[in-house]
Amino acid sequence: MSLSLFATTSSGLESVLALELSHLGASKIRQRRLGVRFEADDETIYRALLWLRTAERVLLVLASGAAESAEALYETVKELPWEEHLPPDATFAVEATGTNAQLRHTGFTALKVKDAFVDRLRELRGERPSVNLRSPDIRIFVHIQGARADLGIDLSGERLHRRGYRKETGIAPMRETLAAGILLMAGWPERAREGWALADPMCGSGTFLIEGAMMAADMAPGLLRDAYGIQHWSGYDSQIWKRIRSEAEERSEKGLEKIPPILGSDHDRRAIAAATRNVTQAGLEDVISLACRSMPDAKGWERHWSRFKSRVLVTNPPYGQRLSGQDDLTQLYRRLGTLFAKSATSCGAVYTTRNEAYQGWPVSPRQTVAMRNGPMEGAVSFIGLTPVTQSQSSGKGPQSRYQERSHPSSQRRTGQGATRHQATQPPSVEELLARGDAENAQARMFGNRLAKNAKQLKKWLRREEVSCYRLYDADMPEFNFAVDCYGEWVHVQEYHAPKGIDPKAALKRRADALAVIRKQLQVASGNLFFKMRQRQKGAKQYRKLDEERRVHEVEEGGLRFQLNFTDYLDTGLFLDHRPVRAMIRERAHNARFLNLFAYTGSATVYAADGGARETTTVDLSPVYLAWAERNMRINGFTGEQHRFEQQDCLTWLESCDHRYDLIFLDPPTFSNSKRTETVFDINRDHPQLIDRALALLAPGGTLVFSTNSRSFTFQWQSRGEENSSVKVQPMHRETLHPDFKRRPDIHYCWFLIRP
Repeated sequence: MSLSLFATTSSGLESVLALELSHLGASKIRQRRLGVRFEADDETIYRALLWLRTAERVLLVLASGAAESAEALYETVKELPWEEHLPPDATFAVEATGTNAQLRHTGFTALKVKDAFVDRLRELRGERPSVNLRSPDIRIFVHIQGARADLGIDLSGERLHRRGYRKETGIAPMRETLAAGILLMAGWPERAREGWALADPMCGSGTFLIEGAMMAADMAPGLLRDAYGIQHWSGYDSQIWKRIRSEAEERSEKGLEKIPPILGSDHDRRAIAAATRNVTQAGLEDVISLACRSMPDAKGWERHWSRFKSRVLVTNPPYGQRLSGQDDLTQLYRRLGTLFAKSATSCGAVYTTRNEAYQGWPVSPRQTVAMRNGPMEGAVSFIGLTPVTQSQSSGKGPQSRYQERSHPSSQRRTGQGATRHQATQPPSVEELLARGDAENAQARMFGNRLAKNAKQLKKWLRREEVSCYRLYDADMPEFNFAVDCYGEWVHVQEYHAPKGIDPKAALKRRADALAVIRKQLQVASGNLFFKMRQRQKGAKQYRKLDEERRVHEVEEGGLRFQLNFTDYLDTGLFLDHRPVRAMIRERAHNARFLNLFAYTGSATVYAADGGARETTTVDLSPVYLAWAERNMRINGFTGEQHRFEQQDCLTWLESCDHRYDLIFLDPPTFSNSKRTETVFDINRDHPQLIDRALALLAPGGTLVFSTNSRSFTFQWQSRGEENSSVKVQPMHRETLHPDFKRRPDIHYCWFLIRP
């Protein structure tokens, strides 16, 4: 059955998007302003979400109805069978575009749609659906045009230009969809298959290079993303999605073996550093070459490229922000024109906001097309080629290759780089699910317990807008697991089984448990992650679990955090410390904040969000410290006031003489890291550690001390005149949320307050 859809895009890319949809097998394609209407079956919809390079959103159009007034729009919305498309527990938000004489404000239009939607579902289900404006499961759209309104569901989730690789940006970065559209119009995919090279002499954060490499490698632009709005739609078929993703992964693996030369440069070392990180995030570090090279040195740059006779040169030059004056800008554009003129087999495209850019060029652009880069008006000029558009296509355009195929417990840290209880790599989730039986008597009991826990937490989760939480923690001895939900992903850890347990029986119980979890939580197998925790000794303590390097982004407390469910023992976010982080945010206003043994810096993110005037994040692990920087950056917290120190915390405390108003001290239970000469034991060493931290605490400040050691005994006592008045306030109960109150020994926490 074909469904009606609308794919949005930027002005100027409508014809390119229509061409992409044609190659994917869509039907009844009709270009519109800022988008394309089309019809597609289920498989084509999934392919569109994964493969479209120039689309911002893919919208499922459910109906078009009367909207000449607010009352008429309300009735149109309320008549639609929304219950057929949204699961009962899904959160939603409404986005409105367009106006008419009666509906002149999109905010008011969205409010009327929300009211009608809520009223219908409340009457049918007896419960009011939950709104989540920041990160909804389902986004409802309404577009007003004249006296009619188009209504439907956004199947994209986040905008599709957010591929998942851009972790760094420069000044006026090129949007991914625009870069892809320019490359497609330049015919780059065809030229890549012929062995042409791709060059960007002013690559900035590397968007042209990465998009070009993905095309040349036959890599789907959505392959790095894990979350889509369609996954919360009632019509979602996880098996189709899994198969299409698997096919895309196979194509990418083959394509990466035949990729042509792709090189970029920029005079700004910071831009090259940002591009390097983005290229690495995209998994393309082996196929994209980057260099810090000054563009005004046209002769040197040309010598660098002389070995590549046939090349496509694309770039987004600076508009003046990074140059000292008009003369510098004019000189730069003239030298850029010289590069195009050097070889008869060079061609390409330049995107700029400057109309005078091509004055004095030895070659003239063949065609110029107006396009927007986000909010900026600009144009792309094609040199040495005529851009490919749908009107020129015969079905064998730059993307004709699309036609080649049918359509466990507390996550407790026990050391900086060393662990006593480590996770081991079990059989794959797919293997376990294939063996599992969710219908035997014990499995049904486990499923009932999951359902009971979910029901108990439901109101709290909705009220507090919590999406990352612990659902189950070894509540039944027969099922010795910790089950953590992170939005649409589920992370399961099995506690180490006692000696004497039959390995075959344990394997069967494990498989049954995963089958129940998938069924009860309605989670796709690709979104289900499983680890086994057991004691490790010697070198095994330091072993990574995997090398997938897949990053998932979740939200907690209105903030964004990157997680890794596969490569490490812990995911990157300690769920039991959620209330501790919230308390840190409440106390952080205008404070100097110090985070010791910082792990991935989540407490620092909360402190920055609370208005801390400066933060210092200290951890011995370079991996975790880089992770902390990324978490800060994706939340918009950058600048010299946020410092990151890679050092042993005990050593760092001895050398620091700065004062802090708020300190978070969450040490490991045990550490014998190879980077330090000492062995740290929390039960033995915490008094000395607290003393060192208190030495940095300013008057009126608070030291938050926390530990996950279940055998811990607090032995610190105030010594010396400076600490004699420090007030010690136990905060164990206050820092436990409902999802962890079944295990009150999950952590212990004290506030040490200096008057």
